[in-house]
Amino acid sequence: MPSRSLDAFATLAAWQALESDGTTPSTAIVVDEDLALDTPGGDRHSIRLAFSAPAQDHLARCTLPGENLDDYDELRLVLRGDRDSAPGFYLELRLGSAALPIDAPGNAWHRRIPLGGGGTWDVVRLSLADLSPAVRGAATTAELRCIDASTAFHVHIDEILAVRPALLADLEQALFERLDGFADIGGIPVPAERVAAGGSWPATTPCVAIVPLEVQMLPDRGTGTPQRCDFVADGYRLRPAPVAYEARYAIEPVATGRGDQAALMDAVLARVGPRGELRVAALPWSIESLPAPPLERDPDAFPAPRQRLYCRVVGWQDVAPSSSVQPVEGFVTRIEWKENGRG
Repeated sequence: MPSRSLDAFATLAAWQALESDGTTPSTAIVVDEDLALDTPGGDRHSIRLAFSAPAQDHLARCTLPGENLDDYDELRLVLRGDRDSAPGFYLELRLGSAALPIDAPGNAWHRRIPLGGGGTWDVVRLSLADLSPAVRGAATTAELRCIDASTAFHVHIDEILAVRPALLADLEQALFERLDGFADIGGIPVPAERVAAGGSWPATTPCVAIVPLEVQMLPDRGTGTPQRCDFVADGYRLRPAPVAYEARYAIEPVATGRGDQAALMDAVLARVGPRGELRVAALPWSIESLPAPPLERDPDAFPAPRQRLYCRVVGWQDVAPSSSVQPVEGFVTRIEWKENGRG
């Protein structure tokens, strides 16, 4: 799979609040569940971390079940902070394993977490390229350490995903999850099925078929500028501007009777809508319905009657790896002053 959710981060029992020694329980951090706040995932479930002023260098530790991250390029954290004052970084993430614990020699991987505040959800992307193989192959510990407790604050965690970015694979996984099993016929959930371009028709009946049509670049929709990412204690990386693409699909309810076809199409229309948002590996991409392309209305090309919903998704593809930057902290300029021809 191009992405998967790391479920331990959404499990209250996996979390501990500890002082800076990593052993003593902390009373300056409270970890609990929030079941009322709207979340990007839509389940109204998030982990809430409350940091008070004495929480400097204290940490919230999450125990992981030996997560194998070898097949993934980055983590995506879906977080929400409420700290609007004292700009800068106030949380730092570290990962460790049984073979190479956090703070052990050789495990220098860390990331400072940029949070916008204002009660909005952020998606923070963190590269795993420089994570030690001894941790990447079986991560057992994650720690969020408070590096600035000058102001009390809360952080909500909706989910954390391991991701190997792939434009179409990510997009079609998101479409599949949106459409799979959401409708039923006779009380039995109807599965979604991805149809290969130019391939055979779905073997499953009934189903909701996801049929790929075309992909085209959108040169006017690119962000245009590199993005800062992967903040560490002494610098950050620059991610080149991604390229925008439009991918078009046909969504077709497949059933043996017209009544079931119509019921499935009604459900598809409600599920996709005329326009909206599709969460693709945690990122919000736009999706909207379209008129049928001319060829799809050609009775000579497609003599059998059918009914489809056509849609497009606009997404982005990274075109180059990020590059490391170490900001200049100061410089010295030598000035030679000459007056009246003397130096």
